[in-house]
Amino acid sequence: MEEDIPLSEYTLDEIAKTEIFATKCTKNNTLLHFGFYICNVMIIVPYIADYKPFFIQTESDTVARDTTEWGLIAKVNPYPLLPNPKEPFKNEWPDEHGDDEWCEKIYYKPIEFTVSFYIKAQDSPEGSAEEVLRNKIEDFFSFIREKEFMVFDSYNGIGRRKVRYAGYHEDSFTRKRNWARAIFQISFKVNDPITRMVMYNGAIVER
Repeated sequence: MEEDIPLSEYTLDEIAKTEIFATKCTKNNTLLHFGFYICNVMIIVPYIADYKPFFIQTESDTVARDTTEWGLIAKVNPYPLLPNPKEPFKNEWPDEHGDDEWCEKIYYKPIEFTVSFYIKAQDSPEGSAEEVLRNKIEDFFSFIREKEFMVFDSYNGIGRRKVRYAGYHEDSFTRKRNWARAIFQISFKVNDPITRMVMYNGAIVER
């Protein structure tokens, strides 16, 4: 029997490099807190002190949803603070310095960013760890695959609207004993690079 290891002294990178995991888990849908882990059926969500969640909210939702609802821990989320401008209409006159640009209104390119997620699961009578990982990731994909949504990254306090799913890349998959874990990246595209969103009373709203 493996013993629980306090995660408060570990960073997310150390969690990914070392195989720290809990052997205690519930047999039903009840959430139990063991001090270092929260277990829900076969998904193992590590307790990380001062963890800053990544939230997603569809236009029809009234509250934002934390990705840990699907067992997904936001591991790395480099998020561009400012957008880049599109090239304005212009003329290049040979007899004038610079360019003759129409700059009465500047328009901006979409913002693209990628979030790295960590997920870990344990075998149980209900299914293998691989099945749990696949089902949870596919459930998350079904939530974001066909519509625009809003996001809020509580780590850097930046929120955006008119966001869509833009791609997937798997970094690593590990299977040992009775558990499995995956680290993967999801890319997002923001088609409103100007409007800033904030978290207010559990919902993502315009600032």
